[in-house]
Amino acid sequence: MATNLAGNSERLFAETKSVLRKIAQQPAVRAMDPASTDPEIATFLDQADFYPLFSNIEVIDLEGRVIQSAVRAPQALDPSVAGARWFARARHSGQFVVSAPFVEPTSKRWIAMLAHPIRNESGVLAGFVALSIDLANYDRQMESLYAGPSMVVTILDSEGVVVARLPYAQRVSGQRSPEAPLALPAPAERSGTMVAAGRDGVERVYGFASIPTAGWRVYAGAPRDQVWAPVRALLLQSVLVILLVMAVVFVLGARLVSRIIGPMERLALVTDEGASSAVSRRAGLTGPWEVVRVARRFNEMLEIRERDEAAVRSSEARLSSIINSAMDAILAIDAHGTVVVFNPMAEQLFGVSSESAQGQPVGRFLMGGLSAPAASSSTAATGVNWTAVGVRANGEHFPFEATVSRVDGDRGEMTAIILRDVTERIRREAELARLNGLYAALSAVSQAAARASTRQQLLEEVCLALTEYAGFDMAWIGWQDTLAHVLVPLTVQGAEKAYLDGITIRTDDTPEGGGPLGRAIRTGQLQVSNELLTDPTMEPWRERARRHGFRSCAAFPIRKGGEVVGGLAVHSSVPQHFQRREIALLEEVASEVSFALDNLHREKRRRATEVLLRDSELRFRTLANSIPQLAWIAHADGRVHWYNDRWFDYTGTTLEEMLAGGWQKVHDPRVLPEVIRTWEEVIASGQPFQMEFPLRRRDGQFRTFLTQVLPMR
Repeated sequence: MATNLAGNSERLFAETKSVLRKIAQQPAVRAMDPASTDPEIATFLDQADFYPLFSNIEVIDLEGRVIQSAVRAPQALDPSVAGARWFARARHSGQFVVSAPFVEPTSKRWIAMLAHPIRNESGVLAGFVALSIDLANYDRQMESLYAGPSMVVTILDSEGVVVARLPYAQRVSGQRSPEAPLALPAPAERSGTMVAAGRDGVERVYGFASIPTAGWRVYAGAPRDQVWAPVRALLLQSVLVILLVMAVVFVLGARLVSRIIGPMERLALVTDEGASSAVSRRAGLTGPWEVVRVARRFNEMLEIRERDEAAVRSSEARLSSIINSAMDAILAIDAHGTVVVFNPMAEQLFGVSSESAQGQPVGRFLMGGLSAPAASSSTAATGVNWTAVGVRANGEHFPFEATVSRVDGDRGEMTAIILRDVTERIRREAELARLNGLYAALSAVSQAAARASTRQQLLEEVCLALTEYAGFDMAWIGWQDTLAHVLVPLTVQGAEKAYLDGITIRTDDTPEGGGPLGRAIRTGQLQVSNELLTDPTMEPWRERARRHGFRSCAAFPIRKGGEVVGGLAVHSSVPQHFQRREIALLEEVASEVSFALDNLHREKRRRATEVLLRDSELRFRTLANSIPQLAWIAHADGRVHWYNDRWFDYTGTTLEEMLAGGWQKVHDPRVLPEVIRTWEEVIASGQPFQMEFPLRRRDGQFRTFLTQVLPMR
């Protein structure tokens, strides 16, 4: 009873605490504004779950003033709780508290107060939301567990003061417990039993249990005689039954021993053999029916075990076949980090036989062991994708990808690793990245060739593309000084530009002209040196190349107008770097540069020609506008498109009028048809034109002009 009542009360206080915490977080409650009552405060007691057990709910500030209340106190009473012990304790702790019983001034009823802290947005304590428990109604809730008038149920607070009691609830509420031993300091145990005499002199056995949230303790007591009388009767009955059973057993035992011992010994022999994995033998079905029944059931167990073991062996055989035929290496590692499974693909991958690998630490094959996947996963069902480095029997390291899973086996927890050598895939990825860089460089060179407006801009962008996109360590272009037979560096890109400081590269047949770039310019063909440190032609620059980390070089001639004018040199820190694809790319780059140089040269000549044409036209117009004759120029179809200034001065017309057909207005209408006919014949025949006809002057007078027109071919 004490445990049930304590459990019910603990749930009540826990739920109430949760409700108060939610109310304390409402904005209207946090505001602590007397003029703005939170709707949940005003309607709290209207909820059937809370009334009539709870008599009021209030919002109280740190000064003890009631800010909001579901029940308004009479004006004659001071609603402040500043002097209440529970308020001082709640303010000191800043936590949820349950008060000792006290008489509520308004209703004159015994209550206990539940107070939950209210904190503002900054987490600072601002007040409390307090809920009053009507202890009289709390007593009535206890009556559902009350077992009779001889029982005593008491709830005490931490100081031994009565919170509730059946019977005599209202007589002793707020007082020390009438049962003196109950008022003593509470035992250290949260529940148990004890014996104490009540105010009626009756000695009772009390069971007690704690209500942790409130710090209260429930005592339920029954008279000692009522508790022990059934126990004494049951004990006497049990003794008599035991004596009777012993007598029967003694009589029957003597008769059964002879019939049971033999079959049981045979059954025990079969049991021992079954325990040692010999499941093919069966127990004999002889002896008493009880022994026969046990033997039959045991035989059935052996048959089930035999089938299960056969199924396990078949499953293990299938699993072993799958593991041995897998295309990936499979390892199983026990809890000690030791290899216990090593399939044929693992033998091939690591170069170690399964017999030699089993029993070896996993670190012998996987650098770092299982530290990385162990840190990534602790669950058996989840696989972890893992990339690490393996070690072959010859000490060679190789990259691998693996899936790691935790599994339970007959040796305890094991780690299953399915791994695959990704050396070739990484090589292909690197090759693809290298090719992408080469094509990106070629694209950048093509764009530079299209947009460059000067030779220097073109060459700088080409070298930059080769170092930034293709990943070469240095690229430079030299221009041939045909008189001195030396190369003059025009542009260089890369981290090791200092390689060219003070360098001498010639284009003639001398040791300084025997390097890749000198030969490329001299022969007009590409030159490659994939081992600079051992190439005898690199003797003049070998130490310089070693100091700057260069191990291979490729050189290509650059042409302009079909003639070799310079060369492109590309350096790499990787031996044997320049293979078929790199050479093809660089040859195309050199062709692009040569083509772009030709375009720049043609563009330069075109611009020069345009300048000459503009100068020539300017001189022509100056001459034509300075002569006293009227002059004009026509297209091949006869349309006149230019007149000199003398024409406009004489006729008083404009170029717009003339181009719009106004030229006919300056001719004498009587002669105009003949002029048009003769002009059309001349246009058709392409012969020179000569004719006399009048032209109107700006004042309207006509004067006759001898007009001569010569065809331009």
